[in-house]
Amino acid sequence: MKNLILSIILLICATANAHRTEVNILDTEAGKIAALAKVGGEMGRFFDKQKGLEILSRALSEIYTIDKKEYRETVLAAIANEYAGLDETKKAINITRSITDVHLFATNMGKIANKLVKSNPTLANELLNEAVNKARKEAAEDDLPALLAELSGKYIRLNKTDVAKELLKEANIAVEKIKDIHLDDKLSLYAEIAANMVAAGQKEEAFKLFDKAYTLSSQLKDPFERAAILTMLGGELAEKGQPEKAIQMLDEALKVSLLIKDEQKRIDVTSEIARNYGQSKKFEKGIEIAKGISDAYFSSESLIVLAKNYAKTKQTNEAYALLKEVVSKTASISSESKKATILAKTAAELTELDKKEEGKALLEDALKTLI
Repeated sequence: MKNLILSIILLICATANAHRTEVNILDTEAGKIAALAKVGGEMGRFFDKQKGLEILSRALSEIYTIDKKEYRETVLAAIANEYAGLDETKKAINITRSITDVHLFATNMGKIANKLVKSNPTLANELLNEAVNKARKEAAEDDLPALLAELSGKYIRLNKTDVAKELLKEANIAVEKIKDIHLDDKLSLYAEIAANMVAAGQKEEAFKLFDKAYTLSSQLKDPFERAAILTMLGGELAEKGQPEKAIQMLDEALKVSLLIKDEQKRIDVTSEIARNYGQSKKFEKGIEIAKGISDAYFSSESLIVLAKNYAKTKQTNEAYALLKEVVSKTASISSESKKATILAKTAAELTELDKKEEGKALLEDALKTLI
């Protein structure tokens, strides 16, 4: 499937998948380099571009100290994305083209293209075409539908809705062609395709596919798999303006999650449930769950996302209070890479709230943690 997850092989949702991969990277020898790239990107984006580029250059120079190829390429993709965020487009593209993993290549090209929609739509379109062509030629059968669905969303931002619809049609057909696909994987693909169908204006088809995924989820016997799919559906529906349906899914996911025996899997799912309650504007429930997570890193991640959603609804005081709580939680995070990552993400959100001095101080703390 689409991720490089080491400890867990289920797609919870597109963002959770990226998050879970990041967590695994932070638990390896590659962790400090990944965290350094995050700090460099935020420093350059908000405060000092030259310093940010210097930090990214340092991260890039250390990339070949990572022995395991999948870790190395995952961190390379992260570095490329940070360069793109600082308008170093050529550098970002060149780094991405050095990546051999087709999923990382295609998704990162999509991210770079997304950043170019307004400034250089022609180049954005070229990069998306390159990503789609590579995916069609090289992606594994069970990875192709997810890639096509994800890239379709980037074409929508370019006002190329017809292209997006064709990709979604192709993705739907590709899902049904996969032999021996596990039901949880199939349902996660349905949800991802449906989410992009909504964006493409195919709402009736999309909500039928969401309903199909929900109905079939009752056949999942593993409580982790079922809770994860329900959480994913809740997140996608919340994002697509269906908060009542989303909350219904999340409430059910929360009940099922209590049956998960493996502690780390339960933490993974409840962390995502907390975030998605925030997306559904059910903040108090999300905060209650996030604060109850025993792992300080996952608890902090959830609270940051909840703060971000508070800020989107102009509840800036509430957002600020949550971010301050996250800062206090970092004392309980023993991993330097994880601590620095949380500090960098919190710094970015504080800066967005116009708490620039506090944000910059946290970024400096993150940097000191790593070097």
